[in-house]
Amino acid sequence: MPAGHYGGLTYAQRNKVPRLSDAHEIGQFVRLDCAICKISRHYLPEDIQKLCGDVNAFQLRGQFRCERCGQKDSVSASFVTLLAREKVGLVIRRLERIEIKHVPIWRDVTL
Repeated sequence: MPAGHYGGLTYAQRNKVPRLSDAHEIGQFVRLDCAICKISRHYLPEDIQKLCGDVNAFQLRGQFRCERCGQKDSVSASFVTLLAREKVGLVIRRLERIEIKHVPIWRDVTL
């Protein structure tokens, strides 16, 4: 089929792939899993949205680095809905602040 048939819409737009704002509205969490370390962390969608914008779970792949092994390719993201009994005692990571590091770059110039 020609590309014009889809009206210029991407796959995510055609199939209504949920975005971070949608996950926040229905009370979901963002879970990041490392395939190498076998660890998972839970985040609030609104905190992730401040860093990456209003993207879907597919677009979060490669945006985060595992704190334990340092790999980016092994981290996958998903939106999860937890039951009330699963939320009791759940540790979530909250965004405290965003720091921007200013690093000077020097070059040698001959006079």
